[in-house]
Amino acid sequence: MSRTEEAKLMYGMIFSLKSFVSKVSPLDIKDGYLHYSTNKYRLHLYETPSRLRIVLNTDLLVQNVKELLHLIYSQ
Repeated sequence: MSRTEEAKLMYGMIFSLKSFVSKVSPLDIKDGYLHYSTNKYRLHLYETPSRLRIVLNTDLLVQNVKELLHLIYSQ
């Protein structure tokens, strides 16, 4: 699979996940941060007000990286 195809699949997955979570979650994701875990990795998504998305894949031991993603965006 090419990097372009992989990027398109990642974008589609993130878009679908965000849409699904916003519909079923009792929590408000208006702060721009969400994450989910599988049995292999954890995906963190930080979306800025200008709709810039920063995605970080980590192992399962990493918990909340919201502050780190905000710091990356602010610098």
